Amino acid sequence: NYSGGVLATKLLLSKKCRKIAYLSGNLRLNLLAKQRHDAFIEQVSGKDVGFVVKQTDLNGFKYKEYENLVRALFEEHPDIDGVFASSDILALQVIKECRRRGKAVPEHVKVVGYDGIQIGGTDDLSTVEQPVKKMGELAVKYLLRQIAGEDIPLETILPVKLLEKGTT
Repeated sequence: NYSGGVLATKLLLSKKCRKIAYLSGNLRLNLLAKQRHDAFIEQVSGKDVGFVVKQTDLNGFKYKEYENLVRALFEEHPDIDGVFASSDILALQVIKECRRRGKAVPEHVKVVGYDGIQIGGTDDLSTVEQPVKKMGELAVKYLLRQIAGEDIPLETILPVKLLEKGTT
């Protein structure tokens, strides 16, 4: 999650974004979003770029809350030209709001999501792809080992991949 946050933020910086937002669920309740946030802050700190962090009050997916979060972002910061969303679903909400406001993606606002999920509307989304299949395989493997009384690693870090597509 941290390395993915670095990749996403570096991409927006390389595209010459001048004011970048990080959007997520509640950072106190979501460790994964917090790791992405920390990477974002590290990458933008000390750079000649403005940045904003906005989070929902809740942890988890609430469509209306995402909609309100994104709407508030653009109302409070109409000059945002880059957004790193902590999930692809949130990134899709950013794109929807940009269209509603007449802001072309990626010409006016560049958007990067996180997850690499395959749902409608994500085909052209720049995102950090997680190795979901490998994560599932390891979860099953570790569960079976644990049931058998074997020790399992406390943490396994798998590499993520930046997929640069049409929203950047």
